[in-house]
Amino acid sequence: DEVRLLFDVGGANRLAKSKSAASTAPASRPAREERDRLVVHWTGGLELGPTTPPTADEEHRRRFEAVGHPVVLTRGDGTVRCAKVAYHDDTRRVWLYPTEGGTVEFGMGPNLSASAEAVYIDRNARVVKLIGSVELRSRRGAAQAARMSSIRSSYWAELHIAESSAAAEPSENDALVDVGRLRSATFVGQVQVELNEQQLTAHQLDVTFKADTAGGSFEESLEAATASGTVVLTSGKGRLESGELDLAFALSPEHSLYPRHMAASGAVVIHRDRASIRGDHVLADLEPPPAEPADKKPAFVMRTLEVHGDAELIDPNNRTAARGQEIAAQFEGLNRLTTATVRGDETQPALLHRQQMRTARVESHVLTGARHAGSQVSPDSARTGDQKLH
Repeated sequence: DEVRLLFDVGGANRLAKSKSAASTAPASRPAREERDRLVVHWTGGLELGPTTPPTADEEHRRRFEAVGHPVVLTRGDGTVRCAKVAYHDDTRRVWLYPTEGGTVEFGMGPNLSASAEAVYIDRNARVVKLIGSVELRSRRGAAQAARMSSIRSSYWAELHIAESSAAAEPSENDALVDVGRLRSATFVGQVQVELNEQQLTAHQLDVTFKADTAGGSFEESLEAATASGTVVLTSGKGRLESGELDLAFALSPEHSLYPRHMAASGAVVIHRDRASIRGDHVLADLEPPPAEPADKKPAFVMRTLEVHGDAELIDPNNRTAARGQEIAAQFEGLNRLTTATVRGDETQPALLHRQQMRTARVESHVLTGARHAGSQVSPDSARTGDQKLH
């Protein structure tokens, strides 16, 4: 509806500096002038007039402000909708203000979009700050069969934009234009993530994205994530609770996203069906499920497990219960337990209970002197001490 432009174009001091700059201008100046050219088409009135002279730290101002219901910025397949935009070319900073009672809306290519109550962009630092209630949305697949994913937070979010290649034109290396080329992001305040059948809640979420996946969906571009502050992750019949959670992601042969590695710390509790895992720190390597059976298979299966600090593993499906200072286990197929090692000390003896257990072995390098004291094999083959199950 209205555009305001502020350019410093007069004054003796400005003229002297312009002449000095002209004598040392690089040969590429004509190309730069062409790139910086601003063309405005409008209908209606035009007002021209002087403005307050700039301060010492505000010289060479080039500022643009647009107000509308709404203001729409487009370039390529990127779109921004807001009520007001203010751009300071001298500092390369942008402010986007929401529509009345609404939000600032970003369209970042065909698959990514975002919204926030206000937006600040520092093009030099390649940072986009989203303020207030924030949502980042992703779509994968054809319109009717598309799978939707989202990340939401209630305080703020920060998007870090990757630089263009060295061969790219300067105008292409622009945080305002290339918000679809994300390098990393931080979300703070009541974070909620919905990714296929996986949901995560936390106070803060830091994510990194793969290089060269501009315009892709979350599943195609997500590389790693760290969640902190009352973390809860659910997937199908599984649930994890911890103080902090680190995840590294990969794509299955069917191009579905799954966590290939997990590190959880801080009063970790994991439930899946009737099985449970508890400990101060839990590490796990994961894989996509086997191709068979095709129906009702989980999104991922466990291959290795390490539990440290007041460790406990209860697995009725594998007829196993273990407690100790450390537990290490290996799995195959659909989470079938093949090997388990339990370690303990004087304060937390190792305990392993396994129906029809063929081998229970005390590991002498863990417990000393009194490790055999009180060790007994019960009728169902449970034994205390440092033990290893085969």
